[in-house]
Amino acid sequence: MNPKLEEAFDGLLGVPSWNVKQGHGSFLTFEFGQPSLVIDEVRHHETYPTFPATRSRLVTPRGEWHLWIYCCSWTIRQEGYGLAHSESSREEIEMACRVLAGQALTTVEPVPLTRKAGFIFDLGGILETRGEGYSAEDVSWMLYRPDRLVFSYRHDGCYSFGSPKSNDEWQVLPNAG
Repeated sequence: MNPKLEEAFDGLLGVPSWNVKQGHGSFLTFEFGQPSLVIDEVRHHETYPTFPATRSRLVTPRGEWHLWIYCCSWTIRQEGYGLAHSESSREEIEMACRVLAGQALTTVEPVPLTRKAGFIFDLGGILETRGEGYSAEDVSWMLYRPDRLVFSYRHDGCYSFGSPKSNDEWQVLPNAG
């Protein structure tokens, strides 16, 4: 693995994934490490004709590490068999996510020349992302780390690594290709 990726993923490789699921559209999320709860602020909802005004808050379990597969197409395979892709039915995607849940990430292999990246898991699972149909500057995936730094990766092989609120400059990933 290249040195910048080793730095970004230091402490994550070999840690089993959990709560692997499909989000909005074809987004995928993976949690790794010890869980904690993210508790949102109280939201006030307007009064509906059939019941009084309500308040609620969203509570979400989050891992120390959070991988968000974002603007890309993707395919999930297990031991050579295709399980689901970004255009599959929600049921097929849910089944494929269950197969990856519990598998530990062992390798991350971006290949900007082909606009692909591979995430290899210890029990034979592979998640391959592809930037086809997206701009080279679109963010393909993001890794949120326990130290609150974020590693963001684009299809063109550029990355940003720093505070999520900073406007870090994009740099070419060393040895990308």
